Amino acid sequence: MRDFKFQADLKAQTRDAWAAGLKNVLLQLPTGGGKTRIFTDLMAEQDAPAVAIAHRTELVGQMSEALAKNGVRHRIFASNQTIKETIQTHVEKFGRSFYDPNAKVTAASVDTLAARDGSLHRWRAEQRLWVVDEGHHCLRENKWGAAVAELKDAVGLLPTACPERADGKGLGRHADGLADVLIAGPTMRELINGHYLADYALICPPASIDNSELKIGSGTHDYTAASLAAASRKNIGRIVGDACDHYLTHTPGRPGMMFVTDIETAHDIAAGFRARGVRAVAVSSKSKNTERVEAVKGLAAGRLQMVVNVDLFGEGTDVPVLEVVIFGRKSLSRNIYLQQAGRALRWVDGKLAYIIDMVGNVLEIHGLPDAPWQYSLDGRKAGARSSAGPKLLRACTAPACARAYERFRTRCPFCGHEPQPPGRATLEQVDGSLVLLDPQTLAHMRAMVATANRSPEAVAHELGTRHAPKVAQFTAAARQRELLATRAHLTEALAHWAGRGVAMGRSYEECHKLLYLKHRTDVFTAQTLDIKTTHALIEVLKNDY
Repeated sequence: MRDFKFQADLKAQTRDAWAAGLKNVLLQLPTGGGKTRIFTDLMAEQDAPAVAIAHRTELVGQMSEALAKNGVRHRIFASNQTIKETIQTHVEKFGRSFYDPNAKVTAASVDTLAARDGSLHRWRAEQRLWVVDEGHHCLRENKWGAAVAELKDAVGLLPTACPERADGKGLGRHADGLADVLIAGPTMRELINGHYLADYALICPPASIDNSELKIGSGTHDYTAASLAAASRKNIGRIVGDACDHYLTHTPGRPGMMFVTDIETAHDIAAGFRARGVRAVAVSSKSKNTERVEAVKGLAAGRLQMVVNVDLFGEGTDVPVLEVVIFGRKSLSRNIYLQQAGRALRWVDGKLAYIIDMVGNVLEIHGLPDAPWQYSLDGRKAGARSSAGPKLLRACTAPACARAYERFRTRCPFCGHEPQPPGRATLEQVDGSLVLLDPQTLAHMRAMVATANRSPEAVAHELGTRHAPKVAQFTAAARQRELLATRAHLTEALAHWAGRGVAMGRSYEECHKLLYLKHRTDVFTAQTLDIKTTHALIEVLKNDY
């Protein structure tokens, strides 16, 4: 039975932070880990006014539903149509409505708060807790920051799966945001291993769009919507064909969701699926809310097999039955990447999720969805990548497979296909495999090691033959003695590192390849490094343990 103690721990850490005077807490937890449950619990515990703020109108209804599921009566600041539809959803799911225009708790759209600015002075003064769902949106100088700026007597909570922005702006108060502390929950891999999230398979066929046609926006530091749409329209025949082929080859009949660049492309792809016998619809921000709701219900009930959408279900959508996510939209944003991938990872006993990447998000930009990341409240250079993960992966070139796997492996672990290197002259060509190097290259590398590891006496003697002073000979011998001792420690570290790899089932060749791919060195070159670089490599290897 799954134990959700980690959620209780995160709630306790959040309360402790507030009690210590840290006013605004940024809470990081992977998609599907229970962020909504945590913040609705904290709001339910408050015997005081509190508000949960969503950044899109359609997410207000989902936030209201989460509060209702927790038994919390609340008012809603949104359009009358959204309120009406939300009440209807309450009645359908819970047998009663939890909407109460006089309640202490509020679910609100950030745009509605801005539109009602002049009529909310008293309400703002009463608030004691605010939550901005998808807290990575909240900066001091944007509309989310403006929405909470007047809630002066309230503490804040900023839950997010990924506290990182493509524009590089920091979410800390000392940077561009509002957070005073970052509280991180379990990693995605820990949640998968603990059966809180489903495990996944990655399928990465050749990309269906031409990257040279994409442009990066100066404000978002992500690909522009216009260039993404133009590239999709130019390649629409291939995209439609590839989407249908990959789905029918790898995941036929499984409930899926595809993310694409524009409305026209969404409708073309949905029509392509239907022409191949797949029950599919296209939805976007232009669709009526009832159409979006029915699409999700259709997947859950089995009436639909594929929902093609345009930036609609990346955040806040909970469809546990979903088994397939198809990337048809390339993005530099790790947030968008993780949100979209996470749609298929909701836990169902025995489920294996499939992520089909048609645009290179995995192999070119972000790496594995569950790769370990170090987050902080600091800013960073806009567009900078936080991981070398993509360099450690490859896709099987057998068309019927196309599964992604660790690049250090000598063959595909799923179908057994063995990729052939383009040449054998350099380590780069063979991904660091010493076994595949030609004899001349190996002989040259061994000679370099022999020269670099001469005895201290040999170093002093060589200087003597060049008539160097005795003091220079003595100093050089002492330096070489220190260097050899450091390299001996490195040899031990490498042996330990490789031994752990072998214990995990890797061959020695795979260990050599992983060393090169991850740390850009090999066992020969490592024995020729200077003292400072050698010490640094030893520490890196220890951290790998």
